Amino acid sequence: MSRKQRERRDAAAAQKGTSSKLVRRLVPVLLGLAGLAAGVNVYWWFSRPRLETLPVVERDTLEPQVKALIQRAIAEVSANDFSAIAWGDLGAVLRAHDLAVPAEACYRNAERLDTTDYRWPYLLGVSLAPSDAEQAMDCFRRAAARCGDKPHVKLRLAEMLIERQLFEEASRLVEDVLSHDASHPRGQLARARLLFADGKMEEAKTWAEKSAAGVADRRAPHLLLAQLCRRTGDKEGEARELEILEKIPDGVTPWEDPNVAFVLALRQDQATRLARAESAAQILSAAPDAQDGSAALQLARAYYLRKEFATAQAVLRPMLKRFPDDERLHFELGLACFQQKQYQDAAAEFSRTVELKNDHVDAQYNLGHSLLKLDKSQTAREAFAAAIQLRPSHAFARINLAELLLQADDAKGAREHLEIAVKLAPQERRARELLETATRASKN
Repeated sequence: MSRKQRERRDAAAAQKGTSSKLVRRLVPVLLGLAGLAAGVNVYWWFSRPRLETLPVVERDTLEPQVKALIQRAIAEVSANDFSAIAWGDLGAVLRAHDLAVPAEACYRNAERLDTTDYRWPYLLGVSLAPSDAEQAMDCFRRAAARCGDKPHVKLRLAEMLIERQLFEEASRLVEDVLSHDASHPRGQLARARLLFADGKMEEAKTWAEKSAAGVADRRAPHLLLAQLCRRTGDKEGEARELEILEKIPDGVTPWEDPNVAFVLALRQDQATRLARAESAAQILSAAPDAQDGSAALQLARAYYLRKEFATAQAVLRPMLKRFPDDERLHFELGLACFQQKQYQDAAAEFSRTVELKNDHVDAQYNLGHSLLKLDKSQTAREAFAAAIQLRPSHAFARINLAELLLQADDAKGAREHLEIAVKLAPQERRARELLETATRASKN
């Protein structure tokens, strides 16, 4: 063997020895990493939320479109069984079609998977309220602790607490709502009820009057006012309130609730509800003593939910000839016009709504959007400013006004609105981005 061959053999042997030593050193490290990974998996497995099983839903009696919707929601859960959103959406679909028990199981799973989202305990509480008020109240407490600035969540809990004479806890919730929006009609009514319970009749009457002025179509403020007038010896006021109540349909008019509205909008068997609404509109058109356009309003809203905006218009326009001063009909017609890009007509209907009801926040806000579409920036700013004056907690009105102020080189004014908007709606990226722009511009 030559000297060069021996050198190559010795070099190969040395390299092999070095590799073996390296492998021996790496083995414990690799085994440690494998053990750590296994430990993490075991910890995750044992610490993960214990979920209720996917509910079995009897679908034989359901309409085909309802079956298809439920099947899609179940498939989403099957594909993402640790997604709180998937479980919550399935619960909403089931509850929308009156399948309460399986819906409640889904809401419980959604809450276990995401303990920061107020929606799941809140919707669980709404579902439980008719059958188990105590459990529902516990759900509402958890939701209120997580909901941030969501007045409908806090006030639903406050109303339950008032019914159970838990006035101190209810008062804290009501004060919190009114501190953000002193003109909130539901909050004003809750304060009136608390003052009534405390024996402060005149002060309660003042707050009930504020609430009634803000929501003329709801019975609850007028019922309380009638009772307060009787207690304070105001016979004229009592007679006035009883006369108003005669004109408002019986039953409980629900307060605006975006979470419940989301669930109801999922309902697929709209045909039955639409038929009832059409029947109501026919009865109304044949009834010369009808007081307002409520039935037409119900029918138009049903078409609106189905995105049949032209049909909604066809319902509203003839009814407005009969009830030209019904601001609700004008507002709904404005919404239908806006959806069809008839911005001139939409602006006219929202303006008429404001003329009839000068504290109609949503009309002012939508008027601002309609005017923007018509390139009328100055009057759009005025509309958004009016909406803010009526409801200072209206974050989106502030954002839109701020953007218009930035376009008009009023960075300081824009910044003032945006600083408030960011606090009211911290999740809105547009508000944060505009605030950065306004801050830079105000420094230049």
